Amino acid sequence: MPKQTSLFPEDEIRKKMNARVIKKKFKKFISKKDEIKLSEQSKKPKQEIYKCKCGLKMHWKVAEGRSDGCPQCNRHIPLSEIFEE
Repeated sequence: MPKQTSLFPEDEIRKKMNARVIKKKFKKFISKKDEIKLSEQSKKPKQEIYKCKCGLKMHWKVAEGRSDGCPQCNRHIPLSEIFEE
């Protein structure tokens, strides 16, 4: 009599594993989608055009994206000045 390697056939195990992986990926996808929606809703600028203290005017997306600050005076731009709380 041959030695039994496992209790269940291999194809049955693979099907269950694939179903679990698909469910996990779907849950992650939905949670990321929800996070993106929340972040888009919370990101509303106070004004379309941001004006730095040095007088330079730039679009709010440009002001948000510049990590080194204002290109003219190099002052850091806090996000609280750009977005509504």
